[in-house]
Amino acid sequence: MKIFTAESVKEIDQYTIEHEPINSIDLMERAAKAFVTWFMRKYDYARPVRVFCGPGNNGGDGFAVARMLRDKNYRVKAYLVKFSKSLSDDCHTNIKRLKAFNEDLFTELHEEDPFPEIEENSVLIDAIFGSGLSRPAEGFPSKVIQKMNESAAEIVSVDIPSGLFGEDNRENDKQSIIRASYTISFQFPFLSFFFADNYDYTGRWRVVPIGLHPEIIREKESSHHTIDLELVVTLLKKRSKYSHKGTYGHALIVAGSHGMMGAAVMASRGCLRAGS
Repeated sequence: MKIFTAESVKEIDQYTIEHEPINSIDLMERAAKAFVTWFMRKYDYARPVRVFCGPGNNGGDGFAVARMLRDKNYRVKAYLVKFSKSLSDDCHTNIKRLKAFNEDLFTELHEEDPFPEIEENSVLIDAIFGSGLSRPAEGFPSKVIQKMNESAAEIVSVDIPSGLFGEDNRENDKQSIIRASYTISFQFPFLSFFFADNYDYTGRWRVVPIGLHPEIIREKESSHHTIDLELVVTLLKKRSKYSHKGTYGHALIVAGSHGMMGAAVMASRGCLRAGS
């Protein structure tokens, strides 16, 4: 699997919109459905759900998720973290759809407002910032992120934990990044997910497909890849019914020392599994 930069993912989204073709709001709907499908497998509908959304497209995802979860009888409240006067078009559309579904589900959260009470056993959905964030979160959004982290609730991030950059986080403000229990990313993981230092923020991450255009995924170059089942199956030779331990090559393993046998054991088991 290719690992793309946040900027490349944005370009892949746009290519999909233009060449599938599909409206951006419908692609957002598709992503929200994929998130909700995962969420429903993980969390019982009796648990309170609080969705914290920003004014951009990540917030639009969050409001769509809130509407779909309420339609599945989850006890949902959605908050617009009001740190900007403007909204992305798709975020605005999904706020209107949520209000049309149920006006009481939507609340604007201003800096002077008390932070919402988080009920016991709640699940918080983080949709404040997406992968387009280019500088550390600060001000009111940072305060909301810290309040969410201080709660005892589990947090599930939409696409990427708010405040985390898609690639390099060495200069980031670690106090202003969501500490998610789970991150549900769309189509691809981000490079930052693979660094041990960021596990406290991503938690256990999962990738859900949303049908981005295969042509641009195939053609677009990437300097980073991860090994997955789709790649591995292309490398395995077809096994003959009467093959034996010498048919598929021989391996000499030079590894390990006294008290340091882990690498030798793993390498040996890998060779046995491969049939060498």
